[in-house]
Amino acid sequence: MPNLIVDLDKLEHNIQFIKAFCAANQLEWVGVVKGCESSVPVIELFQRSGVTSLGIASLVTAREQQRHFREKPMLVAIPSALEAQAVVTSCGSSLNSELETIKALAEAAEREGVTHEVLLMIEVGDLREGVMPEDAVRTVRKILELGSKHLELSGIGANLACCSGVLPSSENVSLLNGLAEEIEKSLGHPMKKVSIGGSVMLDWMETHSLPPRLNQLRIGEAILLGTIPGVEKKHKELLDSAFLLSGTVLEIKTKPSVPMGEVGTDAFGVKPQFEDKGLRKRALVNLGAIHTAPRSLQPVPSNVRFINSNSNYSVYDVTDCPQEFRPGDTMEFRLSYSSLIQGLLSPYVKKSYRGASASL
Repeated sequence: MPNLIVDLDKLEHNIQFIKAFCAANQLEWVGVVKGCESSVPVIELFQRSGVTSLGIASLVTAREQQRHFREKPMLVAIPSALEAQAVVTSCGSSLNSELETIKALAEAAEREGVTHEVLLMIEVGDLREGVMPEDAVRTVRKILELGSKHLELSGIGANLACCSGVLPSSENVSLLNGLAEEIEKSLGHPMKKVSIGGSVMLDWMETHSLPPRLNQLRIGEAILLGTIPGVEKKHKELLDSAFLLSGTVLEIKTKPSVPMGEVGTDAFGVKPQFEDKGLRKRALVNLGAIHTAPRSLQPVPSNVRFINSNSNYSVYDVTDCPQEFRPGDTMEFRLSYSSLIQGLLSPYVKKSYRGASASL
């Protein structure tokens, strides 16, 4: 069985860097733990670090892990109105963009006798969730007209470099800042939190200053993997090996680099392309689509090249690798965000923990 190895000491290094970074910039920080939500050691490590809030995407996990949360987490995946009861029961706050959903949250919170915090998401260009900027004041007015004592509209938020890969700019970041001021001026309702999401903000903030109203950073990938989405690079102060996936080499054979016979589609309906490189040494590894996203894995050994995968296996060209692999050997991989999430959620992948923090 493939093994996902979590080095909690390396993860803590990344957490502490982000904590210090946010403190230096006077930012609250939300540790987004998508995929790691079911990992009690990871959740507890974040909470020991003093994270302002945990950001989760799964209501199922929120319910199952409720006893492990010191405070109710933030739901960073916008919910539907049908999920309102589950949201207010398991989460202290949530990101939202639809008035009907917010109304349902207010009603559910009243039934539960709790106050639920809402951030209204604003579309600043990435074209995922969020009301258009020109509709922001009108939407806030309608939320306030609900008159619910059980719903707190604490501010506004936005997301970057996730759906469409839109990078931060002075224009889109300042747009959020300006809307917070416009809402307060027009409606007299304080925007206590102005939240920006995306690890890409770390890279942008190396050469830019945030506008004064932005006071919360939602961040996940950089903490978990040490990488910056959107610009596809490792952050110089973060470790990129807190998570490693290991597979077992099942077969080593020298074979032609081009299939023998007429080629149709592969297991996933794709017609693969091949380059004739003659005879090559190939390693068959027990990592497939039921375990992770094989194509986005990065082999730790040098000069190992991904060829193809199916549900259970991946094939790698190891001809030029200085390491001599044999059947039964372990091959380790660094992970992308997609391969990490799939690996963490797969029941066919063992999870192991290393480091001093693992014994706490």
